[in-house]
Amino acid sequence: MQYKILKRVILLCVTLFSLQTAFTQECASNNNNAVTSLVVNDLLFNDSNTTHFYNGTLTLNNTTTINGKFSLNHYRDNTLSVIHNDDEGTHHYISTDSITSVILFRKEKNDIIDKTLFVKAKDDSKLYRVISDETDKVMLFDSATKPFNGLLIGDVFVKENDSITNTYNFWSSGPKQDVINYINNRDNTKYRRRDFKTINDLVVQLND
Repeated sequence: MQYKILKRVILLCVTLFSLQTAFTQECASNNNNAVTSLVVNDLLFNDSNTTHFYNGTLTLNNTTTINGKFSLNHYRDNTLSVIHNDDEGTHHYISTDSITSVILFRKEKNDIIDKTLFVKAKDDSKLYRVISDETDKVMLFDSATKPFNGLLIGDVFVKENDSITNTYNFWSSGPKQDVINYINNRDNTKYRRRDFKTINDLVVQLND
């Protein structure tokens, strides 16, 4: 039974990879590589296409702040946007090019939990979730569009010495293992998943 399940999972992964490759090649022939990257990543790795809204604060480049509910990284009119759901239920699209950062959080009764910062870590206009502390020497980001709850999602990026590395490996067991592989390659170590009980443990090791 376990073998059949594993076989189906592998088949699904291969199928998704083939679809992504085919879609990328089709768009590349039309000189739309940037658009391809945004759309494929949104469809395969993010939950933004289902339009989940979270409470938060958005800061514009001119330091203006907007409070409300937001949904991140939506592809619209050849650019990425954040959807702002105002108090009246109206949706406003705000280009990420005009945004400095977004903070999202959940509310549990009267408490604010999972408060998470999102910034443009790369030059692709996308907002990335900040996993590490803002003051850390080595920064860790992932591709999720919801408040951090202890799990890495999608592609994970490490920013170290002003260089950003995408740790994604198709053959690894997941984003956490991708970061462990980065640490092992950098430090010539042999850490395993069991050596890191939490993602914060990974962040600490990255900055050790």
